[in-house]
Amino acid sequence: MGNEIKDFFDKMAPEWDVMCKHDLLRIERILLLSRIDEGARVLDVACGTGVLTPALLDLGAGEILGVDISDEMIKVAKSKYDHDAVRFEATDFMDIEEEDFDVAIVYNAYPHFLDKKSLVAKLYNVLKPGGRFVVAHSDSKERINGCHHKLDSKISDHLLAVEHEANHFMKSFEIDTMIDAPDLYVLSGTRR
Repeated sequence: MGNEIKDFFDKMAPEWDVMCKHDLLRIERILLLSRIDEGARVLDVACGTGVLTPALLDLGAGEILGVDISDEMIKVAKSKYDHDAVRFEATDFMDIEEEDFDVAIVYNAYPHFLDKKSLVAKLYNVLKPGGRFVVAHSDSKERINGCHHKLDSKISDHLLAVEHEANHFMKSFEIDTMIDAPDLYVLSGTRR
């Protein structure tokens, strides 16, 4: 990810949780669709302020690593959560060296990964064989695109139909979940 994306989210971080309200029922639904086993090692990609953290802990995740390119988002996340099973790192996901995660979730962030081929390759590398990737939004692609339409193309791509986005993943993953609904967008599968 580029500096434009980092700068954008660094500026937004102090007010992010006030500006962006997340429907907890939709988050729970996404995480149920994610099939996260108790004790799982979960990588929260572009975790922002740690929106998923409480729900992941409630599901019994054994370890959560939240990474985000924005130092300021990570500062907010660290101020909100102090739990032995949770770590946050301010780093570009593409630079992460840890592997063998059971699940990698990209929640409300997929359009900000402009190089989809590199994203898919990195997700493949951080997951253990049979590990699950999840791309999810707690809203429709139309609403997501409406929120992003004024952003510079260096910050965000359009979110396309789930069937189209699935094409990026099919060589490396067995796709088993595709939802493109008025209130939810989920693409998920397991590493081959």
